[in-house]
Amino acid sequence: ISMEEIGGPVANTAMLGALVKIVPGIVRYEALELEIVSRFTGKLSDKVIKKNLAALNRASNEVA
Repeated sequence: ISMEEIGGPVANTAMLGALVKIVPGIVRYEALELEIVSRFTGKLSDKVIKKNLAALNRASNEVA
C-alpha cells in the first residue's frame, strides 16, 4: 500500500490504518488523520500529506 500510495517503502502510516481497524478502541481513525495533518504540516508538502492520508485510508479499508 505504501509503495502504491506514497511511492516508497514507508509503511508506518499504512500500518496505523490497519491497526485502527484490527484493534477497535485503540485510537480513533479521525484522530490519526488530524495528527498526521498537524504533525507534518510545514514539514512535508501538502501532496505528501495527502498521500499519507490515502495510505491510512486504504489500509483501514482493506483490512478484513
